[in-house]
Amino acid sequence: MNQLILNEVKCLKRHLSMVTSLLILNDGRVASCSLDKTIQLFSPKNDYQYTIALTGHKEGINSICQLDNENIVSCSDDKSIKIWDCKNYKCVFTIDNAHEDKITKVVVLTFKRFASSSLDSTIKIWKGNLPYSDIPIKVLRVKNTKVSSLLFIKDKDILVSCLANKILQLWSMKT
Repeated sequence: MNQLILNEVKCLKRHLSMVTSLLILNDGRVASCSLDKTIQLFSPKNDYQYTIALTGHKEGINSICQLDNENIVSCSDDKSIKIWDCKNYKCVFTIDNAHEDKITKVVVLTFKRFASSSLDSTIKIWKGNLPYSDIPIKVLRVKNTKVSSLLFIKDKDILVSCLANKILQLWSMKT
């Protein structure tokens, strides 16, 4: 039997609390978010040395996703969603109280839309291009359980939601 041998190459230590999500940006940088309320960016151009921290959430960040070539989306226990310009290192749009409870996950559906899930038993579809809006395009309601995560299957246009009652729910984005 073949053995897989892994050796640690580098250890990126910047967060003060548990890291909850990772993302490789289109330009090769690594973005990570944490319960310490920050998004950290690391650049491959300088051997993945720390670049900058994006701050602005009031509570821990649960998830990040890349919206387009320059922007990422984050969601937090503070019930907000933020859109960040990773080229200029600033928040460009905030949706306060995007959900009624903690937001668990954000995923890109297309470059023009993204979805968020929450412990409030909803999934919301948002506009992902300018001008941004704090009003969701669509709200999907799940009965009697919390939504813990999301996954978008692009080639099938299917959104999968993970529910606290041990069920995976499939949503057709075509209909």
